[in-house]
Amino acid sequence: MHIKPHTHVAVSAAALDAFETGDQQALHRALSLSPWTPSPLIVNGPYPPAWVAPGGSWAQEWRRAWQLRQKLQKAA
Repeated sequence: MHIKPHTHVAVSAAALDAFETGDQQALHRALSLSPWTPSPLIVNGPYPPAWVAPGGSWAQEWRRAWQLRQKLQKAA
């Protein structure tokens, strides 16, 4: 399955609040993330860990989640 990345995601007040409180569900809603996208709350680097299946949806979306995390940390 090929997942089309969203290159521009606005960091809203709701997204920032969800990030700061660690609310994964609210963060997904605020950023309009797909259910198969790893939460920016759990990514800890630009590359997925070894347990993430190569070529799977999480592997394909990991870098975007990392970029979102960096954007959220910068806005916090």
